[in-house]
Amino acid sequence: MKAKTKKNLVIYGSFFGILLAMLAAMFAAVWGARPSWKKGLAAEIQGVLEKSGGDVRVGRFVELDSMISTSSALYELDGKDAGGRLALVVRVPSLVGPVPAVFTCARDGSGVSFEGYVGDFGRTVPVLSSRISRGIMNYWISLVPRIVSRAKIPAEGDL
Repeated sequence: MKAKTKKNLVIYGSFFGILLAMLAAMFAAVWGARPSWKKGLAAEIQGVLEKSGGDVRVGRFVELDSMISTSSALYELDGKDAGGRLALVVRVPSLVGPVPAVFTCARDGSGVSFEGYVGDFGRTVPVLSSRISRGIMNYWISLVPRIVSRAKIPAEGDL
């Protein structure tokens, strides 16, 4: 093998080795942060549900078998007022940017209701509500059953 070819192989091999190591480190960081992300998101959803009253607690995370899973999360609800319902948080596009909205529904996707927005928007809530049209909310309410139908929901009572 020529010296120049050997030198190029070492240079390119080193570059791709470093690139692969950086990608592996980023993948490990994202994968390691998933449990914390799920726990924090459940706490945010719980805050929205507490505003509507009743004895409802956010339960287990439910995997979504859909591309929408990058912009949404589904949780089972527990508590005496939960009635076997699910809570879905999804990024709703608006004129002020994507806004995480919480919807609740039955396990089969029926009876969808909008619960509120995740986060503390303070005085911007009236502006936010006026910038997300009723048509957009109706679209997302009609989309929730399709999202829930793609979920891997365990049977009630299964752990």
